[in-house]
Amino acid sequence: MKGAVVTGTVIKNGKGKKIHVMTYRPKKDSKRKIGHRQPYTKVRIDSIA
Repeated sequence: MKGAVVTGTVIKNGKGKKIHVMTYRPKKDSKRKIGHRQPYTKVRIDSIA
């Protein structure tokens, strides 16, 4: 809806679970393992007007 106003409250800032990313190139003796945690913000929507 055009012109709607949404109000919300930030509940939590944090990081998600760690995922492991493994990259390798066959026959090249090249591999690496890295981890990643995606930051997130949890928001509660209070009203939509």
